[in-house]
Amino acid sequence: MNTVPVAPSPFAALLRRSKFASWDPNIGQLYTTYGGHAHRGDWGLKRSIAKRHRNSCIKIQSIDTRFQQTEWERASHESHWMKKWSEMERDPDVSPYHQWGKTTGVQGGCGPIDSDFEIQPPQMQKLLVDDAIGQPVPNVYAMGERELRHYVDRIRKTRPEFKQFVEGEKLKEREKDLKSSEKYKLDYPLTDTQVDLFADAQNGASSDHLRFMAQRTRQKVEDPTSTTLVQVPHKNAGLSYTHSPRLQDIFLSKPLPGRIVANKAGGLASRSSGNVAAVGGFAGEISRAQSDGVQALQLGVEDATTGLKTDLGKGVFRVSRVLLEKAPRVVGPVPESLYDEGATKVKMTFRGWATANSRRENGHWPGSRAYVAQDLRQNFLPLPSVPRKNRDNLGLPKPVDGRVASNILDQLSQVLALNGRRRRGDDKL
Repeated sequence: MNTVPVAPSPFAALLRRSKFASWDPNIGQLYTTYGGHAHRGDWGLKRSIAKRHRNSCIKIQSIDTRFQQTEWERASHESHWMKKWSEMERDPDVSPYHQWGKTTGVQGGCGPIDSDFEIQPPQMQKLLVDDAIGQPVPNVYAMGERELRHYVDRIRKTRPEFKQFVEGEKLKEREKDLKSSEKYKLDYPLTDTQVDLFADAQNGASSDHLRFMAQRTRQKVEDPTSTTLVQVPHKNAGLSYTHSPRLQDIFLSKPLPGRIVANKAGGLASRSSGNVAAVGGFAGEISRAQSDGVQALQLGVEDATTGLKTDLGKGVFRVSRVLLEKAPRVVGPVPESLYDEGATKVKMTFRGWATANSRRENGHWPGSRAYVAQDLRQNFLPLPSVPRKNRDNLGLPKPVDGRVASNILDQLSQVLALNGRRRRGDDKL
């Protein structure tokens, strides 16, 4: 009996193309639409939205409420912020002493090395990874009450293993001290490695428990039969997904116009003897030595005839350093935004384009014809010589006549010959 194949339902395709498949109230996301869909207000939701501008973004709080409404709000500021950031063309650095650096640790901040010359020897890289603050440990803050209780019970059963682990770490430290110095051989015998866990627990700065849990998690993940995945956060919280080396930033990043604003007492750059620069919609520090001599704009000072001095403080600048200290928590019961108070903290440092370009002998685009054709020997020019006609005005000595010069040489020869005879005793005084 032949059966007629049933045509697939279009509901699956509609579900994949709609926003229902990716929407989660606990994840902060931006949505956009293009072309004629934006003109009709079609955002892939259950009903149309009264926002018909192109290249717009929205945030959705609820797909369908009990009043049959879609709750949303504008998110143009967040999308514009990311577009402005892409113009900077610079990967941010992460400080291990701030909030996001403590989350990722040293291991999370290390990017791939795309050069034949490694930054550090392999042994140093291994030590940095092993001593990273952000170790792969279970996230207790994401556990439920029952799951957390079971996890604590499992951890308590590993107390003998933990004591053995701490004693092993103490033994490694003793061996390291013996190799570095001879005076510890009598004071610290290697057999005495007993550890008091209660006394060690009173030390709030101890990180033995974190290293122990990280080792257990690493062993569990490296097991070939394990199905556990390590949750590794992004090195800069998703601010930039491109890994551009510093050499690429120096040669290929474009300068941006900006303005230097005079620093006030106790302001942003008071400790670095600099000013505040507004470049590409961002504010950052700039030192006076790297400002290309641009005079800062004095805010609030007006000229009586021309009004505000708008040309004062203008210049072309580049990003020198970006430091990410705190990133917004976009996953949670109430996702944070870039513009929430205290959610984001990014420090930026700028420098003048002429200051940055003066350190390069070849200022052309790398690989271009002008870059290859430039003769670097032109940078070493000979010192300018003084014309002959200006020697009298400068008070320089005139050239000696040839006959006078020959007489001087004859007199010097006679003096040298007389001194030689006196040394030999041939001449009677």
